[in-house]
Amino acid sequence: MSGPYADINRSLAAYCNKFLTRNSLTGFEVFDFDAHTTINELPGDKHLIGISDYSIENQKDMYLITCVIAVCTLSTDKNITVLRDCIDKLFTELKPGATGENLAIVDSNGIKRGYLTVGGDVLALPIGRTETRPFQGIAITFGAGYLELP
Repeated sequence: MSGPYADINRSLAAYCNKFLTRNSLTGFEVFDFDAHTTINELPGDKHLIGISDYSIENQKDMYLITCVIAVCTLSTDKNITVLRDCIDKLFTELKPGATGENLAIVDSNGIKRGYLTVGGDVLALPIGRTETRPFQGIAITFGAGYLELP
């Protein structure tokens, strides 16, 4: 059995996957940016979306999560239209106070443990570039209750 740290991190990755499906965004792969530290580890054949800079704070009666939902498109995205479209959809969806099934916290057994709630800080970061690929992120805070099962 895993705990809140792993369950919330996994649920954020699941959010990214469901986001792609809901918005009919194709050619993407959900990617763990925190697990890859060098540019040459990025898969070369897909646009990427995933979690970066994940942190969690136990505030006794709730958890405070901060992270970046990062998007990195292929070098063929010359006018960064794919990047901007994806970031625009994320920024629109992640309004302060948003919560619900799209932001459910699910444990490794598929049991719902709670929900993430978007905090008051949602920031679209500046566009950057690796050697060949553009990237941008949404810096975000979430509050989360987490149901501990007996």
